[in-house]
Amino acid sequence: MATLGPFLISASLTALLAYGLLRWAPRWGLVDEPTPRKAHPRSVPIGGPALVLGVLAGSVPFLLTSGWGGSWAVGALLVALLGTLDDRRRSGLSPRIKLLGQLGAALLPLAFGPLLVASLDVFGWEVPLGALAIPFTLLWIVGITNAINLIDGLDGLACGQALIAALALAGLSVQTGNEAALTLSFALLGGTFAFLAFNRPPAKLFLGDGGSYFLGFTLAVLSLQATLPTHGGGVALLVPAALLGYPIADTLWAILRRLRAGRSIFRADTEHFHHRVRDAMRDERRSVWAFYGLFLLLAALATALRTSGP
Repeated sequence: MATLGPFLISASLTALLAYGLLRWAPRWGLVDEPTPRKAHPRSVPIGGPALVLGVLAGSVPFLLTSGWGGSWAVGALLVALLGTLDDRRRSGLSPRIKLLGQLGAALLPLAFGPLLVASLDVFGWEVPLGALAIPFTLLWIVGITNAINLIDGLDGLACGQALIAALALAGLSVQTGNEAALTLSFALLGGTFAFLAFNRPPAKLFLGDGGSYFLGFTLAVLSLQATLPTHGGGVALLVPAALLGYPIADTLWAILRRLRAGRSIFRADTEHFHHRVRDAMRDERRSVWAFYGLFLLLAALATALRTSGP
């Protein structure tokens, strides 16, 4: 019941609000208009707020019992509001403002969680981070927040990645005995499960930056909390890195690609791995299902790495 409740609350409220946003999002300026860089031929309402509010509501039991729940919720809500503001502005927010806002939100779990990766477990060897602990934790949270946003280029891709990751994180939370992380995992699972009905290709609703930032921030915090060993020690870095392997690899490739071309790393393009796979397969639905298969393999790898770890 501790997991069924958050799942049902999150899924039900997300679905209800998503139905409402099909009609009301355009009236509030939450619409993704087609451009030469985007594949969709029509305006699509942005429904990210439905997912945000649904998951937050489903996480109430977790928020009341966890020391780090409040800092996660406030930080996740802040990046969601930042992204939603960017969604509503025709010209968007500047990359600097978005990065500063994300850094401010990422500081909350560090300051009030507290969430700090003080050491890493690499193949059984504990590597203390020392003075690099705070920069590393901030880089992980901000990096994953943006990585999930970057893979939101095909209908249902980012939401499906979050759903599969939430399922794996629920299993990892059971292994580590982390009830708070387990509750949040099921709330996230319920919200993404319901929203995917509107977001799968061809999408009736988009996540928007608000929704994708929320998913990224939540996965960044949850992937660390769910894998922290209860007996102390370092975070087994290979576990969350494998679980979120595709968005991490795609983000690193995007940065290198843009630097080599002499472009700003913040300049959007259609050269991501998922865009290339879609163009090669000439079918967005099949491309997304192929990536779901990859995400499942990576989730299985992450689970196996955690099980075989110390």
